[in-house]
Amino acid sequence: MRLVNVPLTGRQQQLAVLSEALAALRDGRGGCLIVEGPAGIGKSRLLTEAMARARLLGLATAEATSAELDRIVPLHTLLTALRSGSPPVLDARASRELAGRLDNRYLVLDSLGEAVAEFAVHRPLVIAIDDAQWTDELSALAARILIPALSTSPVLWLLGWRPEAVSAPIAPVIATAVAHGATRLELQPLPEAGIAEFCRHALHAEPDQDLVELLGQSGGNPFLLEQLLHTLVEEGRIRVEDGTARTAGDQDAGMLLSPSSLAAISRQLTALGPLARRLLDTAAVLGRPFTLHEAAGLAGVPMSHLLEAVEETVRAGVLHPAGSELAFVHDLLRQGVYQMLAGPVRHALHREASVILRSQGSSALETAEHVLRSARKGDRHSVDLLAEAAQPLAERAPGTGAELLLHAVRLSADHDERRPQLASQAIRMLAEVGRLSDCHRLAEEILATGADPDAEAAIRLGVVDALKHAGRNAESAEAAEKALQQPGLSGANRALLLSVQAHALLYDGELSGLPRADAAAAEAIALGSAESAAPAVVFGRSARSVAAWARGDFTAAVDEARQAVRLAEEQGDSAARRHPALWLGRALGAQDRLAEAAAVLEAGQREARRLGTAWSYPLWHYHHAELAVAAGQLQDAATEAEAGSAVAEQMEVSALRVPLLCLSAEIALRCEGVQAARDLLDAARRLVESGVGLMPEDLAWPQAMLQVATGETAAAYATLADVYRALPDRQVLPARDPANGPALVRLALRAGRRPQAEAAAAAAAGLAGREGSTECAAAAAQHAEALLRGGRHGGRLLRDAVEKYRVAGLRPLALAAALEDAGQAAQSGGSVAQALADYREAAAGYEACGAVQDSERVLRAVRALGARNAATAPAPKAGWAALTSAELRVARLVAEGLTNRAAAERLFLSPHTVDTHLRHVFAKLAVSSRVELTRLVVLHEG
Repeated sequence: MRLVNVPLTGRQQQLAVLSEALAALRDGRGGCLIVEGPAGIGKSRLLTEAMARARLLGLATAEATSAELDRIVPLHTLLTALRSGSPPVLDARASRELAGRLDNRYLVLDSLGEAVAEFAVHRPLVIAIDDAQWTDELSALAARILIPALSTSPVLWLLGWRPEAVSAPIAPVIATAVAHGATRLELQPLPEAGIAEFCRHALHAEPDQDLVELLGQSGGNPFLLEQLLHTLVEEGRIRVEDGTARTAGDQDAGMLLSPSSLAAISRQLTALGPLARRLLDTAAVLGRPFTLHEAAGLAGVPMSHLLEAVEETVRAGVLHPAGSELAFVHDLLRQGVYQMLAGPVRHALHREASVILRSQGSSALETAEHVLRSARKGDRHSVDLLAEAAQPLAERAPGTGAELLLHAVRLSADHDERRPQLASQAIRMLAEVGRLSDCHRLAEEILATGADPDAEAAIRLGVVDALKHAGRNAESAEAAEKALQQPGLSGANRALLLSVQAHALLYDGELSGLPRADAAAAEAIALGSAESAAPAVVFGRSARSVAAWARGDFTAAVDEARQAVRLAEEQGDSAARRHPALWLGRALGAQDRLAEAAAVLEAGQREARRLGTAWSYPLWHYHHAELAVAAGQLQDAATEAEAGSAVAEQMEVSALRVPLLCLSAEIALRCEGVQAARDLLDAARRLVESGVGLMPEDLAWPQAMLQVATGETAAAYATLADVYRALPDRQVLPARDPANGPALVRLALRAGRRPQAEAAAAAAAGLAGREGSTECAAAAAQHAEALLRGGRHGGRLLRDAVEKYRVAGLRPLALAAALEDAGQAAQSGGSVAQALADYREAAAGYEACGAVQDSERVLRAVRALGARNAATAPAPKAGWAALTSAELRVARLVAEGLTNRAAAERLFLSPHTVDTHLRHVFAKLAVSSRVELTRLVVLHEG
């Protein structure tokens, strides 16, 4: 007896939620919906119904069910889903092309996202993944990136999973999705009334209370309830009389199902013949849909002998055809069969499966799971196979690759000379996925048993890289110093360690690390050049560029970065992946060569996407945001910073979120107000408190500006006290924006710290006097000197500074700040008319840049002088008038049917930036789909 289409109590609400999501998708609104609960609770059935309804609505569908032993194959789950459907999102050729480029996983995921977005432009799409707890690492990463990236497209994700699988790659993806608004449907066990209803529909009779209580041993799990009811009916242990279903005779409860035992499944299988049981045993070990040829090989019988066994298991409702393969009707059946196998039998079958699958041409990767479940310590063949399987995963799925290598290390004999090499490879992969404690533990274990100098260096370098990757810069620098003390270290390894140490010292949270960083970088360059270690030279020159920039020596900063870029272009490969263009763009920006800097960053960003070097993605956004601030385009700067922070969160590179959050806070303080800035700074501070390093100015500057805005002058000075002491040797704040020099003078004077104000003014003058200095730097130096002098002489100097800013034609926010100070000087000197003129021009300048909080502050000064016509209408927060020019351009391109990627290419932006613009457009126009946006654009501009 098969119980199908039995309605389950409590499911109507879930179906209503699913139907609502599907209706919204039909109207162009996508999203994500999580269906969760233990095995057998009804997730698969709910998803099956949802997909059937989707097809009735004319929606495209892509679906897959993950299998436990498929979780080791990169992108298997998602590619399987996208190849399904009619038409498929990916045809066979596109799927093969993507599978062949997996060594560049982020490039593949970009291409995959574009393929899905392009498909959804023409037809809304449902992507359903059942048993998502078995999803492979790369498919989980794809979901992490694509769920938010496609949230403005008509794509609905349906994920069914078991929440007890907390260590599965999909678990943090689901947690993040829920935190960002995904709907969660938690399926609960059937109550007693639900069990009764289930019986009523299955037996066409009213169950009595004894039968309901007996069936309650299923724990309310619908699948187990079905299996138990099936067993009772087949054995004649239920009788129906006068429309009532009762138990027949005494029931031995111990022979029935308890939530922890699967006894009903066992009883169902006892009726099967020996060959059918043998088939099920081999199928359970294979762990996924299987061919009859595979099962015959593992069972050790001719394939023809299994034909009758197949028919028997299908009739019994245990197996069912899945295309050209066979599969268990439900994964709980597979688990039940697998658990009933004795341990030695399971071990032997897994070992045999690894041999047979390998002999049939399966890759090491496909057989690795069987090796993991059957190998013994010292098994050299198994160690070789695991190492071979892990090799292609370094770029595709480093977390999975690391697990295979960890097992290989544990299985290798203690005296095996390959252990250190395997460990160093594992450490690099562990670093990639941020598993710091595992890195340290493995390194200590291997180093304690001894390793040759090269292997030891590789292990220590892996730990240094891991700490740097996680933003633990102080620890990274310290670990590098210890590694550099090891005897027998090769020149190439020493150069690499020094280059990483140099960068770590730049961002270790200390103001005094600049000279050490510069010295380490110089040594890395010298050693790397002698050893032809191009990556060390490129990274070393990048570090020297940053150090020169931080000192205010922009000519040297540009020169070092250009040499690094040139060498990276010549060498390619790992040298190019260091992306020195990041620091060249910043150095050019410091010289006010804003257009040239933007071009360098745009080219570098395209190269990063081509190479798939995702670690750099947030930094491109950060430096673009810096340039936008310099150009006075605060809304664009905020968008870039927001996009970069979102990407950093998706990629789980928390270290890069800190400067982005801090820059966002600085912008928010000028555009939105104190609370928005405080929230962003709190988020940044939490990351810093967790151990993430940074340049001290990153957090100190916006924190001090927030304190100034709230009238806490003394606290603001205290926040920056160490920054003042580091002048003039360290000029990070003026390097970011020359107007920060006058701001430092202003704050010190207000705090009654004239010596520090003099030091800040002298530093600004020194910056302006350097070779390669800019007109804005000269204006800022004069601005700082004017504030220091005060009085009439200071007023005249301020006039000169304003004119210098005007002549430069750059950095409009610096000009507005000089005008505001000029207005205050004129007001103090009794020239009200001049003060009003300066204030009004300053307010207009601030407002043109989007610095509405600064503008309002200046307008309050205007009103305090008695001017009644100073009030201006507040900038609109919603509607077409609220859209920036960039947002309007994005809206028009989306209305033309372009995907985010296509719009980004048209606008020379990152797809992440376009996505952020589009989210802002949706919010301002109160729409939730591209369809609605297109309709509004046509109406507005038609």
